[in-house]
Amino acid sequence: CYLALVHGHVQWVQAVCERAIGLDESDERGFRMAVDGAPGKHCGPARTECALVGRGYLDDGRPASKLLLRPLTGRRHQLRVHCLHLGHGIVGDVAYTGDTAAPRMMLHAWLLKLPLAAGSVTVETSDPFLSYLHAAAPPLGTAARDNVGEAERRVFLSDVDAEDP
Repeated sequence: CYLALVHGHVQWVQAVCERAIGLDESDERGFRMAVDGAPGKHCGPARTECALVGRGYLDDGRPASKLLLRPLTGRRHQLRVHCLHLGHGIVGDVAYTGDTAAPRMMLHAWLLKLPLAAGSVTVETSDPFLSYLHAAAPPLGTAARDNVGEAERRVFLSDVDAEDP
């Protein structure tokens, strides 16, 4: 699972983006990807589950939302492209939003489950965005299960324990 700060206040609590991702033919460098990209050019199905964690404002007053993202597939730039497709690009993502005001791209691997032969290992990090989003953004960290709603906990955390994606 990943944490992201995205532009604007999302109007949903949970969302699923299930759109194929492939090369963005308008990008001469061949770096960017796009929803429903060029057929046959690394285009494939992609699915991302999203849950709203909180809404607030960045230091410069821009509205932003904190999301918990769970990619169920592994396409290049999947989270960046799906957030943009949902109308809320990731703060600081210069390639997709042109946002140069943020000190970094606000996308963070928060919870990773690594399936190993001897058993799985779960790594949970603290929330690096606490100082970036103000007013109404609950912290995520070691006590994350207390700050994420019951529905999000079921979707994102119980499923992670039950599956080895």
